[in-house]
Amino acid sequence: MDGQWSRLVEWLGRNGMKTGSNDLLVRPQEIADRGRGLVLTQDVEKGTPLFTLPASVLLNYKTLRTAYPYLYNRNGELEDITATQLITLHLFLWRPNADKASMDELFGPYIDVLPSDFEWHPIWQAAIEERRENVPPATRAALEKAVQKFRADWANILTVAERFPQLEALGIDRSDTGRALWAWLNVNTRSVYQQLRPVKSHPDNLSLCPVLDFANHVPDEGDGGNVMTTRSNSLTFHSAKNHGQQAGDEVFLCYGPHGNSKLYVEYGFMTERGAEANVDDIVEKMLDESGNGQVKRRLLKRHGYWGDWALYEWPEIGPSYRLLPALCLISMGEAEWEIAISGNRSFKEAEADAYLAQICGHVIARAEGGVGAGNVGQLWEEEARVAEAVRAKLHSGRSVW
Repeated sequence: MDGQWSRLVEWLGRNGMKTGSNDLLVRPQEIADRGRGLVLTQDVEKGTPLFTLPASVLLNYKTLRTAYPYLYNRNGELEDITATQLITLHLFLWRPNADKASMDELFGPYIDVLPSDFEWHPIWQAAIEERRENVPPATRAALEKAVQKFRADWANILTVAERFPQLEALGIDRSDTGRALWAWLNVNTRSVYQQLRPVKSHPDNLSLCPVLDFANHVPDEGDGGNVMTTRSNSLTFHSAKNHGQQAGDEVFLCYGPHGNSKLYVEYGFMTERGAEANVDDIVEKMLDESGNGQVKRRLLKRHGYWGDWALYEWPEIGPSYRLLPALCLISMGEAEWEIAISGNRSFKEAEADAYLAQICGHVIARAEGGVGAGNVGQLWEEEARVAEAVRAKLHSGRSVW
C-alpha cells in the first residue's frame, strides 16, 4: 500500500492538488476489523481543512469527457448513458490485472488503490454466486432490487457499446460479469454526492474522490468530517465539527443516517447503532385485508405516505412518522381519513396503537424463525429487539407517536 499511496500522491500533485505536509493532513492505514481507514498526520482543531481535491482529480462524468467525447451532446452532457454507467464502464476497461498497475492514463494511480475485490459483499454473493441469505423480507427485497439495478446498468452499457465502434475497439468482454460488478460496486459504495448538474436531484451528481474514499463510516454526522464543494467543483474535506483530534486518530465520514439493513445491502457492513425493523410487508397485508386495499394504496401514495414503514431503536424508540396515517387508514373511512390528513381532524392514536402492537408481534415471531451467522444473524436479532422495545413502550402507556 505504501508504494501505491506514494504514486497516488505524486499523481494528485501533478494534477493540481496541494500535497505538502501542511496541505494533506491524512494518510491511509489498516484499521482492525474495518480494513483501510484514514488517519491524521498531525493534531487538528475541530473543522480543520484536511485536504482539497481539485476538480481535475475527481472521477465523474465531466472529467471523463475527453476519453469518451462521442457519448456527450453539444452541451457537454451525457446521452443514452448515466454517470454511474459511464464510470462503471471506465473502471471495467482499466481495472488492474493481478499485481500490475492500471494502464489508464487519466486515473490509473487512483484506480490502483480501489478495492481489489468484492467477494465479501452481499450484492456480489447474490449476483455472481447466486447465494440468497435468509435475511429479513425488506432486506431481501432491497438486495434483489440492487442486483436488478446492476444488471440493468450493465445491459445498457453493452447496448451503448454496440452503437460505438470506438468502445468495441477497447475490448469489452461481455461475458465478464464479475469484472463489471467489481466496477459497479466501486461506484456505488465509494462515490459521494457532488452537484454537477443544474438539478440537485439529478442522478449524475456524483464523483469518486481519491483519498476521501479511504474514510470509514460513522453514524453521528458530527463525529464525521464535512465535505464542501466550491464553485470550481473542487472538494475540501474538513475534520469533525464536534471535536478536535490528535495525530494518528482515525477520520470518519458519515455516509448518511442509514439503518443496518441499508448499510448491509449497499456497503456490506453494519454498525452497533443502526437497529431497525422494516414492516412494509406486514402493513401492506393489513391494508389489503381491511378492505378497499387498492383505494387505500392510492390514497397513501398520493399523499406521500406509502411504504418505508419501520420501527426504530435510535434516536428514540418508536415507529416512523409515516406509519400513523397508514395504520389509521385501516379502520377509518377514506373520506374521514382525508379530512384528518389535511389537519382538520386528529388521527385516533389508540386505534393505531392496537395495530402497532400486532405488528410488533408479527416481527418478533418471524425473527424467531430467522437464522444466520454474522451480519445476517444480527439483522434478525435487531428486528426482534426493536419490536420488543416498541411493544414495551406501548404497554407502559407512553405515547410512541
